Amino acid sequence: MLFSGRRILFGRTCVFLLSKVKQVCGTDPRCILQRSLEYGAQLPLQHKHKSGSVCDIKIERCRRDTIYALASGSGKSALAVIRISGPSSGAALQLLSGKAVSEQFFPERRASLTQLYHPRSGGLLDKAVVLRFPAPRSFTGEDVVELNCHGSPAVVRAVLGALGSVPGMRMARAGEFTRRAFEAGKMDLTQLESTADLLAAETESQRLQALSLMQGKQGELYGQWRKELLSCLASAEAVLDFGEDAELGADVALAVLPRVRALRDEIERRVKEDGHRGEIVRSGARTLLIGPPNSGKSSLLNTLSGREVAIVSSLPGTTRDLLEVPLELGGLKVILTDSAGVRTSGDPIESEGISRALAGARGADLGVFVLDGADIFSRPEYCLKMLRSFSVQSSRTDQGHRGGPRRPAIVVLNKVDLLFEDFGNQHLQEFQQRLRQGKPFVERYDSTHELDSGIGKIAVEILEIVRGLGFEPFGVAAMSCKNGQGVDNLLVSLQQAAEEVSRTSAPEGTLIVTRQRHRERLESCVSSLLRYEELHEELEIAAEELRYAARALGELTGAIDSEEILEAIFGEFCIGK
Repeated sequence: MLFSGRRILFGRTCVFLLSKVKQVCGTDPRCILQRSLEYGAQLPLQHKHKSGSVCDIKIERCRRDTIYALASGSGKSALAVIRISGPSSGAALQLLSGKAVSEQFFPERRASLTQLYHPRSGGLLDKAVVLRFPAPRSFTGEDVVELNCHGSPAVVRAVLGALGSVPGMRMARAGEFTRRAFEAGKMDLTQLESTADLLAAETESQRLQALSLMQGKQGELYGQWRKELLSCLASAEAVLDFGEDAELGADVALAVLPRVRALRDEIERRVKEDGHRGEIVRSGARTLLIGPPNSGKSSLLNTLSGREVAIVSSLPGTTRDLLEVPLELGGLKVILTDSAGVRTSGDPIESEGISRALAGARGADLGVFVLDGADIFSRPEYCLKMLRSFSVQSSRTDQGHRGGPRRPAIVVLNKVDLLFEDFGNQHLQEFQQRLRQGKPFVERYDSTHELDSGIGKIAVEILEIVRGLGFEPFGVAAMSCKNGQGVDNLLVSLQQAAEEVSRTSAPEGTLIVTRQRHRERLESCVSSLLRYEELHEELEIAAEELRYAARALGELTGAIDSEEILEAIFGEFCIGK
């Protein structure tokens, strides 16, 4: 008989001799059976039921730790999923259930109801539904067991604590289950990253993009490019290793050159087609509210977010720092950013806020240029003065964008509630039409009409400022934060502009670059291919560039291992994934 706590366990228990166990297990401290016997036979052999036997547990020399973690969300819930993966997951299931891990009690990939007991005390933990996935047909490629318990925090703590008491088992680290799947060849690095994106998805577009990338098509494309590069490299190295004929080497270099050039052209074309669409969908369209002081940018931020986020004051220069609020528009994530009003200021703190606003324009995907609509039509000369001050400040900062086409900007005429209805509508339609056409009032108004001439100059100034910041007018919206007039139309325009920069309707098969790491590796590959084209007559040096290009593509999919990259990626995962 064996002792476990105060209980004497009888029945069909098969008693192992320590010498026999040590002969099989060696001295590996992670072997569950050896440690269990050495510490007083702490196996849940029969409890109150006598089905199964510890003789059925497979004794193997453990190659790696068996890990476990809560795979579902923390907190109170109806169900909680606890995942176990590793060579001893089956033994752990038998320890907790007291039943043999067999088709009779736990058939593969089928739900089985069982009671779980603490392996030391024998106390009942919970009644759970168990799923068993033997290697290699599992998520991690290892033996996997999933315990579907009741979701109360107390039950979860009890089951996790029971697993932690089993020698040779430990809590999984962040992303460790997925890492084991990657190491087992279940997914490449692009699929792994898209899994992280799916877990972090907040909007419909993010969900769809992550699911698309999880299918592995992009990794296959990178793999095809790398295969072509390795084929070119093999031809070059064959000459270098075995050929002594310089003329032969030149012929091979020339033969490889069109293939290298064609591959470079394809990669460049694909990256250009993407623009920054994948990154914008993944991270959100960064949308900057920018304009002169007291134009209503903070009020607009509060109106669009539906809450009091920014301080609103009639005093100019209230906003000093960038303030961000995320929105979802039509399934797209849009990050609204309030900024300091741009003007000439002697206040060093306000000047710093203005510098940050202009720097924010450089990194924004969308622009919302907010103006006081009442000033435009009632005080055009004052408005023109403010705009010119804005223009002077913006010209002092390098506003070059990260590349690609000009970004859309919406010109918002705020505070239209202060205008007489007829007056505002009469000029607003003309203003909107001319601005969209890039001909704002220049032909329509002459200097004999003071008001109209002022409006014409304002329109020209607006175009110059918007384009000077690297944007292109996408539309004009008249609205009032005070009474809500025009807010719905502005949201529609914002959604359309966000769809424009993210190009959510891009055709299937378009390359999607979701991370800066991907872009850098692709650019590195293209640079190496360009150098090959320049140096192809010196085959030995040129072949090295092919190696660099192939390595860059290999780092995209994980074919070339980089521990630093892996650690950064797995750090994005939760513990149970």
